Amino acid sequence: MRHIQENINKQSDSEVHLNPLDSLYNKYISLKIRRDDLWQEVCDFAKWVEYEAGPLAIKKNQDEIWVDLDSDANMKRLWIGAVEDHKILARFRILWEYLVSLGIQKLCLDPRLEMNQIQDLFVFIKGREKALRFRGKKSRKAVSAGLVNGRHIHFSCANVTLQDTVLFVKYSYCTLRYSHLVHWFEQRNKSFRDHRVLFHMAPRYGLVAATVVLVPSVLLAGWYRQWVILLLLLIASLALYGMVYLFLMVVGSVEYDNEEKAYQLSRTNSQLKLYASRIQADIKRAQTIQQCFLPDTLKMPMCQLIDWESSYLPADEIGGDYFDIKSLDDDRIVIIFADACGHGMAAALVTAVIKATFQDWLETSFSLENLAQQLNRNIYFTTPSGYFAAVFLAILNGKTGQLEYINCGHQPEPWILHGTNDGINEQLDQARCMILGIEEAIDIQRARVALRSEDGILIVSDGITENQDIEGNMYGQERFEELLRKNATLSISQLAQLITREAKSFSEGTDIMDDQTLLAFRIK
Repeated sequence: MRHIQENINKQSDSEVHLNPLDSLYNKYISLKIRRDDLWQEVCDFAKWVEYEAGPLAIKKNQDEIWVDLDSDANMKRLWIGAVEDHKILARFRILWEYLVSLGIQKLCLDPRLEMNQIQDLFVFIKGREKALRFRGKKSRKAVSAGLVNGRHIHFSCANVTLQDTVLFVKYSYCTLRYSHLVHWFEQRNKSFRDHRVLFHMAPRYGLVAATVVLVPSVLLAGWYRQWVILLLLLIASLALYGMVYLFLMVVGSVEYDNEEKAYQLSRTNSQLKLYASRIQADIKRAQTIQQCFLPDTLKMPMCQLIDWESSYLPADEIGGDYFDIKSLDDDRIVIIFADACGHGMAAALVTAVIKATFQDWLETSFSLENLAQQLNRNIYFTTPSGYFAAVFLAILNGKTGQLEYINCGHQPEPWILHGTNDGINEQLDQARCMILGIEEAIDIQRARVALRSEDGILIVSDGITENQDIEGNMYGQERFEELLRKNATLSISQLAQLITREAKSFSEGTDIMDDQTLLAFRIK
């Protein structure tokens, strides 16, 4: 979808506008198709866009509603920020068959579109169906040729663009003829944009209008001695005075309201910009602080014995993943890999609790069980209910290759990357414990495994294995393990780069839903 959107951006900025004859032709088509079953489905679909899909997209802060069809006019997918249940659209079968017959299989709609705009869209398509069915032939009409050639067609306050089988319909604000007239008048009489001028002018202009009518009438009535007509004209002059006076006062009141609304809007906008800049500055500072939580890959302990590799990609500016490696003595290092629930600022605060607890534990270095219990208690007592973290803990003896570990709910479980070329990788699944922060006290299980020369460990957050593509399909652990099997001979650096590239490629065109973090090492 992204490459289609890029093609649209490359199109010329010039728009094709409907001339009066085109508009008249659309009116004729609109009257002609109102008895068809297709028109009833168009009206129902337009109602669904305005009252169901549009509000849902706006609630999700999405700018697009995608409707995908297959070549047999069956509903393939409904996307409003995420995959939605498309069965609700199955009832528009006649409409889908009509679109597919014209070579249109995807609709990208703006959530701000209204019922009448959707209806006008299909009236417009109906009037150009011949050009759509025979796209290879040149059309004499500029609008039909522009539509087939992918140019922006502007009508009914919307921009319509056809790219291959995708029809893009974007809401476009347009100034009405009456607004043009008002703007032209205000440009020539700038004082009319001030409500005070209108209030001051109301009695004067009313008096001028009454005088213009009354003076000639008095002269004529006096000349012909028509006193009844004179009385009627006098009453008419007073009524005209009142009408002009009221008109200018009403316009002045509307202008006054507009000025006040513009002032309040401008003030609110300035405040929002100020708050947004402050929040962005705070987020940048928090991002800088969180980056300091993570170790420098080039300064990892035991680099002479171990090759290290890591990557960290938060879903937002700051994330809820955290890892660290510290030396306990000349032979041992401790590894912590944590994934706090959610992402963003709240999850980052949980990682701060984990970081502080880990630093405090390093000063005593009792045991992994003690570290797990401290982490659990601190998360349980310092965060609200519903906040938790999955944590993997390990102590590695670099000389003997003994790895002691505890897994407190971290998924997927870490893999042992064997140095042999058989492509068989085990998971560290012998020390499963409860996730941290749910209960005040938990049972801890610990396990050991012996690593040989060229063996390694790979730890990834669930943001990688549960990564989603633009269709909403999950990458999945099975596919990830297949990737590991096929690339067992790669160095740890090459493998880490491959995994990050694969994750980025799989989710291309979408926003990542969760933090994606990787930590890997291999004994030299």
